[in-house]
Amino acid sequence: LKRPYVFHNEVSSINSKRMAEVWLDDYKEYYYKNEPFMRSIDAGDLSERIELRKRLHCKPFEWYIKEVYPEVLPKTARFPALSVVGPSSSGAPGATNGLKLAQSRPSAAKGGYNPPPDYRDRRCKNVVHPSPSKLPTVTLVIPYLMEAWFQIRNTVVSLVAATNMDLVDEVRFVDDENPSDHKFRDELLALHPKVRVISNKKRLGLTRSKVVGCENVTSPVIIFLEPHLVFGSQWLEPLLSRMLVTPRSTVVMPVIDVINDPYTEEVPASRLYSAAGPSIGIFDLQALKFGWSDIRRHNRSYRDPEPFPSPAMAGGIFAIWNSYWEDSGRYDEGMGEWGGENIEMSIRLWTCGGRIEVVPCSRIFHWFRPKRPYVFHGGVGNRNTKRTAVVWLDEYLSTFMEGSPYMAEIDAGDVSSRVALRKKLQCKPFKWYIQNIFPELETTSRPRGLTHRGQQGRGHAHRE
Repeated sequence: LKRPYVFHNEVSSINSKRMAEVWLDDYKEYYYKNEPFMRSIDAGDLSERIELRKRLHCKPFEWYIKEVYPEVLPKTARFPALSVVGPSSSGAPGATNGLKLAQSRPSAAKGGYNPPPDYRDRRCKNVVHPSPSKLPTVTLVIPYLMEAWFQIRNTVVSLVAATNMDLVDEVRFVDDENPSDHKFRDELLALHPKVRVISNKKRLGLTRSKVVGCENVTSPVIIFLEPHLVFGSQWLEPLLSRMLVTPRSTVVMPVIDVINDPYTEEVPASRLYSAAGPSIGIFDLQALKFGWSDIRRHNRSYRDPEPFPSPAMAGGIFAIWNSYWEDSGRYDEGMGEWGGENIEMSIRLWTCGGRIEVVPCSRIFHWFRPKRPYVFHGGVGNRNTKRTAVVWLDEYLSTFMEGSPYMAEIDAGDVSSRVALRKKLQCKPFKWYIQNIFPELETTSRPRGLTHRGQQGRGHAHRE
C-alpha cells in the first residue's frame, strides 16, 4: 500500500527530535544511541514547549518510566548505565546536560567475523578461472553514511579474507559528510594498505558519492559495493571471468544473499546467513518500484549456475568496465541521495546497447537493515523517479502518472542533458525494452513474482 500524497520524512524527523529534546530529559541519550543521525537534525525553537512544561509543573521523564511505562526501556538500558563525565555547555554531540553514554572507540584490530556458508553450486567450485595476470584489476567504490563500525569493519575484513587482493587496485570508501564519530578514517586506513577514504565536504547522497568515488580511477573495472556486506568465497573471479567473454557493454552482478537481522557479533554463523535463489531484478510500471523474481518463473529451462540476463538491477552491487561507465553516461547527477537511479540505469543500459547479467557463481551477503541510520528525504527519491520516467518512458509515461498521481506535483528539474545523452547514444524506445527485455511489464500492473526485501525467501531484495 502507498500514500496518495507526498510525505516528507524530514518533517517527521524534526517532530521526533522536538519531542525528545523537550520531554526525555537525560534519557534522550538512549534515543540518540538508537537513532544517531537525529543528533544533526535542527529541532527549531523549543522555548515555548519548554516553558509550557515548566508552567504545568510536569514530572520528569524518569517518573513516567517508573510509574507509567517501565517496559519502555530494556532491563539492560536503565538510567544508571549513564556515566557522568562532567558538565558541558558546548552543545557538542554526545555532551548533553553533562551526561553521555559510556562507549569505546572502534578498534581496527578488534575481533574477526563469522565466515558465511558456501552456498555456491558445487559446479562453481570446480570452475578453473583465468590466472590473475589475465584478469582485469578493479577499484571498489563504497559510499558510507552513519554506518556502525562493526558492520563496516566486517565488510573489509571479509573482503580481504575472500578476495585475491592482487586483483584489487584500490578500495575507495566515500565518506558522505559523516559526523566525527562515524568517519572511521584512521580505522579504515589501518585495515588494509589498499583502502582509501574520500571525504565529501557536504552530503551528496549515495548516487553522487558513487560518481565522486569513480573520479580518476585507472582500473579497467569498477565495482560498486555497500558498507554492510560479507563476501562469499571466490566472489570476484566469476564476475571478472564473465566480463572477459561478454561485450564491454555488459554489467554483471552477483547473487545477493542475506545477512539476517539482528546482525551483531554475538549471532553465530548458523543463524546469521540465508541463501537467496537465483532471481532477476524487475519493477512495476505504475511506480517504478524495484523488486526481485525467481528466474524460474520467467525461464523454466534455466539451469543453475549459468549466468542469466536481468531486466533491472538493484543498483548497490555491480561491476562495470570503467570505459563503459563513462561512455554510457554514469549516473544522472541531477538526482539526489538515492532512489530511482537503479531503474534509470537499467533502462538506459538495455535500450542503449548494454546488457545486465547475474552471475550465480559469485555470491555476496548483504544486511537488509530494518531502518536507516540517517535521514532520507522521500521527496528527493520521488524527484529522482520522476526524472527517470520523464526521460525514458516515452508513451508509457501516462501509465506511470496514472499509477502514481502524486507525481504530478513533483518537479523533475532540468532533464535536457539526459535527453541529449539518450539521443547521443542512439537508444531504442522504451517500447523496445518491453517487447524484447521485459514483456510482462506491459501485460500486468504487478509483474509476476515481484517481491521486495523481506518477502522473498528470507528477504531477498535491495536497497540501502
